[in-house]
Amino acid sequence: MPQPKINLKNFAAVQQEAISNFQFSNLGPAGPTSLADLKAKLANTRDLLPPVYRVSLYDPFSAWVNQLTQQDYDNIMGNPGAKSFVFDFAQSVIQHATKYEHDATCAFQEVVSDMYDGFLSAEDRQHIKMPDFEVIAPIVKWGNPEDGPYTITIEQAMQIKVQNAIVSLPPAIAHGVLVAWSSLAHETAGQDIAHADDGLVPEMQAAVANAIRKDTKIKSAAMKNLLATYWSNCMDETSADVMGILNMGPAPAIGMIPFFRSFLHQVGRPAKLRNTGPGEDPHPADILRVMLGASAVRGLSFAGSGAWADAILAEGLKDLTSIKLSTTGPLVTVDKASAQRSADIAAATLMNFKFNALGGHSLREIQDWKDADEQIVANLRGVFSGTATASAAVMQGAYAAHVVAAAVYESMMVVQPVAPLFTKMIALLKQMHDANAGWGPMFVLQPGNMKRDVMIQLNDEPPAAPVAKTAKKKAAIRKK
Repeated sequence: MPQPKINLKNFAAVQQEAISNFQFSNLGPAGPTSLADLKAKLANTRDLLPPVYRVSLYDPFSAWVNQLTQQDYDNIMGNPGAKSFVFDFAQSVIQHATKYEHDATCAFQEVVSDMYDGFLSAEDRQHIKMPDFEVIAPIVKWGNPEDGPYTITIEQAMQIKVQNAIVSLPPAIAHGVLVAWSSLAHETAGQDIAHADDGLVPEMQAAVANAIRKDTKIKSAAMKNLLATYWSNCMDETSADVMGILNMGPAPAIGMIPFFRSFLHQVGRPAKLRNTGPGEDPHPADILRVMLGASAVRGLSFAGSGAWADAILAEGLKDLTSIKLSTTGPLVTVDKASAQRSADIAAATLMNFKFNALGGHSLREIQDWKDADEQIVANLRGVFSGTATASAAVMQGAYAAHVVAAAVYESMMVVQPVAPLFTKMIALLKQMHDANAGWGPMFVLQPGNMKRDVMIQLNDEPPAAPVAKTAKKKAAIRKK
């Protein structure tokens, strides 16, 4: 059955909103000016954090800072990378303690926490093995706008014995760039989630590479080897893109396009997606990420997946020129058909392959975007359009990914100013954050771990195994 075309008639306005608001002049709060100032700013802030972050972040970081000598501190200040690293952790504590950009910070934290809960909690891994490593959701902060969104992974944090990652956004995004919020689906699904299951990333690399090499539609063996190695080398970022789409639906894939264009415009480059993927870049080339995103969306369960995939490709491929990729040597020209075919294989493999690291299950058995999710988004769009209020009935089953998706859909599909939609999105996410048990007084790693294993199933039919995240289950955790 042919699907209705997705009409992104306000896309130009969304992109202009991103370009207008994505600027580097807002640097965020100033960092500590001395070792004494750093210690003073950290003092008496422990109890202002939730219990889980007092233990995972404050205690080890404060202990590390307090043992620094003046010479240690001077050495850190003389190394730009080390200075930025230390101040990221300091700001993650200080900003929460001082309630810097409080509403936007709460909204930001809710999106990040929900993503982790979606892939790692007991609620969403029913009948699927739990992660090998306990991973606490990252704490969020604002700063370093020239770096765009970025993550300090748990592996990096452990260098100073901190046990949670950090996700940072440019401060301007607290007030605009609506589509940047859909990028959090990728930024939060980065290395920590993929690495929570021992051996998952190497399995992903091998599965994708093998599938591309065995493909019969890409005729050139050399091209297949190049693309197999290329996607394997970019696996952390590639899997993050796919997991973000599994969690949030089409919004991250379509939102990435104006977001990337606005960022490139800010750094003085043409506001067009890049077609070149050098070997030293861990991210796939921008144009390949569009192809991957469309492929992943097409593989989701909801009825409109094909129409959304077509819309993503139609917009993103406006920037297609000549695709040039490299693994270790010089750049090699890749034809569009081979590039798209490899993206199709990568997306399908990552979503549907039965990984040993997941106990013989697939990522799509943990997360998927279904017709029920699209219905929740449709209901929420009424709140954004003003035809509905955020009543208990409208919010039933909604979680952070639905709110961001609804804001992205409404902003792109209805001709209107984008700024009021951004304000409503922050307010809804803040409301959800206020009810999040993981950010309250309980020592909770993932809110979805607070599930009951009942002795008797009262439904007429037991749930099918395995059970992916559904809106109804989520509502049981975050009921308003």
